[in-house]
Amino acid sequence: ELLLQAGDVIISIQGNEDNSPAEFMRALRECEPGDELIIDIKRKRKSKTLKPIIEDSHARFFAPKSDGLHMTSVVSTL
Repeated sequence: ELLLQAGDVIISIQGNEDNSPAEFMRALRECEPGDELIIDIKRKRKSKTLKPIIEDSHARFFAPKSDGLHMTSVVSTL
């Protein structure tokens, strides 16, 4: 499972333990298309590492989904 889910606790992003929302967004901005984003989490009291691949796009964001959060890409046409 590469998706964040409701209740997940982010422990580190790219090995950096500063897991504020600003740090999460900075880590996303620093990734190039095709890069693997490494997110260490706690889910139901168990440690887990998510490794989603950043898509080829100009903007990325996390959007709510009925079973958690999913990464969505938006490609600018401007």
